[in-house]
Amino acid sequence: MTMLEKVKAGVSEPRKILRAVNQQYDTRVRHPDIDRTRVFEEDWDNLLLLDACRFDLAADVFETAVAARWSGGSNSEEFLEFNLEGYEADDTVWVTANPHVSKFDDRIFGVVELWDTHWDEKLQTVPPAAVVEATLAAAKQYPEKRLVAHFMQPHYPFIGETGRERLPTHGSFTGNGLRADGRAHEDIWTLLREGEVSRELVATAYRENLELVLPHAEELARSLNGLSVVSSDHGNVFGREIGPIPMRLFGHPYGFRLEDLIKVPWVEYPAAQRRSVTAGEIATASPENTEKRAERLRQLGYLE
Repeated sequence: MTMLEKVKAGVSEPRKILRAVNQQYDTRVRHPDIDRTRVFEEDWDNLLLLDACRFDLAADVFETAVAARWSGGSNSEEFLEFNLEGYEADDTVWVTANPHVSKFDDRIFGVVELWDTHWDEKLQTVPPAAVVEATLAAAKQYPEKRLVAHFMQPHYPFIGETGRERLPTHGSFTGNGLRADGRAHEDIWTLLREGEVSRELVATAYRENLELVLPHAEELARSLNGLSVVSSDHGNVFGREIGPIPMRLFGHPYGFRLEDLIKVPWVEYPAAQRRSVTAGEIATASPENTEKRAERLRQLGYLE
């Protein structure tokens, strides 16, 4: 996007300018020195990521003690940039329901793209069981690699009872569905900001998504060989007031350091035997695969 295009976008959507000013204040003035966790420097054999899982929600839902970490980013893209730019995960296979990961496949030994192969058209997301199945298969295929299993839940679309029956249909991770009156909507956070759905209803559906995915993650953590950790890439915010320019923040925009967004759970599942890990050569994605990935990301609403 050119500078002129940015200026035009700002004039047409002044809220974006206000958010950008607040984002700079949040990172440079209010929280300049947070010690964010570099996940590849941590000790684990299997890292199981629950996308967009707030720490306080995890602490309430998990049946075990939940430690905390500061994430590298307030959304998936920033989390990946922080952990993978300048680093080669040449000993890691990343099984992912989140398409953002595929943009970094030149930094990872192997990426299993479930967002492309296991997309559920009815749910408009990748269900947790598919992540478990694919990760167990990857563990057999790559017994000497670290594994990341990236579940899409509790990130919406909300696939529990409340999300399916009481909230508008989502066309993708970022919306693109239709409201009841036939008008298009962007995402659940836009509807929440506009007062078309209640915070209580969204919070209930969000919690159900975590309750739905957690048994799958715990099953996987106990099934895999080696030390498993359940964590998240970032959190979520439900209309928190921010400043210095007063406004409410929704969802998980890029570049913030609010506790709601970067404080994430860290739960370890020890194993009697650790995995022997070796590095390998990272294969560069072919132009055809890169093109296909970009098209899929556009379909999901991540690219304009």
